[in-house]
Amino acid sequence: MLLNEVINEVYCFKEFITHATELLKQFEETVKADAIPIFFGIHRYINAAAVDSIYEALRELKPEGDVAVILFSSGGDVDEAYLIAKLLQTLPKGKLTTYIPRYAKSSATLIACASDEIVMLPPAELGPIDPVLYDPKTNKYIPLQSILEIIDIITKKNIPREALKEFIDRLPVIELGDYKRAVEHVTELATKLLTKRMYKNNLEKAKQIAQKLVSYKQHGAAITIEDAKEIGLNTRKPTPREEEILWKLHKLWYQHIIEAEYIFKETNPEPIDFKLWKGTIHTITPQEIIEKIKQKQ
Repeated sequence: MLLNEVINEVYCFKEFITHATELLKQFEETVKADAIPIFFGIHRYINAAAVDSIYEALRELKPEGDVAVILFSSGGDVDEAYLIAKLLQTLPKGKLTTYIPRYAKSSATLIACASDEIVMLPPAELGPIDPVLYDPKTNKYIPLQSILEIIDIITKKNIPREALKEFIDRLPVIELGDYKRAVEHVTELATKLLTKRMYKNNLEKAKQIAQKLVSYKQHGAAITIEDAKEIGLNTRKPTPREEEILWKLHKLWYQHIIEAEYIFKETNPEPIDFKLWKGTIHTITPQEIIEKIKQKQ
C-alpha cells in the first residue's frame, strides 16, 4: 500500500524526497527519458505487495518515448520480479534502459534483463538468479543450492539422527526436491524477458545468457559490468553526467533511507511504500508512524 503521508511524519523521508526529486528532474533532462526509480531498502524484498505498489505508481503513466528505470534491490521472489519486469517492458513506446547505481542482485537482476540496455556505474553489480527460498523466521531469501549443499555435507558426517531430523523438518522438503525444475523455471523466465527486448530476434543467445546467470557457484557473486558483457548482456558505462547524478542519488538514498532503516529496525517496524517521482520506494518505518497515519485517514 502506498502511504505517501509518511513523508510528512518522518524527517529523513521528507529530506530524501525533496533532494531526490530535483536530481531526478536533472536526470530526465540528461537522458531524455521518463525516469522511474524503483528502490528497495535492505529490509525489504521484492514480493507481491511490491508488485501492487509499483503497478499503482505506473498505471497512469503513459510515456511517449524512452523510459529509464533506476534500480536498487537485493532481490526477493523471482516470480514477482518477473511480473514487475513485464510491467516495465510494456510501458515505453521507445527504449527501456535500466540504470544500476550500486546493485541489483538476485531477482532484481531478472528485472534488469527486461530492458534493452543496462547501464552500470563503476561499483555497480548484478547477481546470479538461481532459485531462492523465503525463510519467514529470518525474513530473508536463502539460495536453494546452498541449502542442498549443507544437507549434503551434514549427511556425510556422523550427526545424530534426531538432530538431522530436526534440521530437515524445518526445511520445505518438497521445494528442495524440485530444485532442477526450479532452475529450469528461472531460466525460462529470464529467456522470455531477454527475447522481448534485448535479444528480440535471438532466442539462442537469450537462452545462453539465462543459463549462465543461473549457473554461478555462489548466489552472492558480484557480476560487474565487465562480467555482464562477457555473459552477453547489453551493458555500458554511464556518461559522466549520468554518473554524477546517479551517484548523488545513491548517496542520498543511503544517507536518508538506509541509515534510517538501521535505527527503525529496532522499533517494531512496518513495511512502507511511497512514491518518488514516477517510481516507488520500499522501506520500513516505526509502527507508531503507521498507526498515526491510519488514524488520520
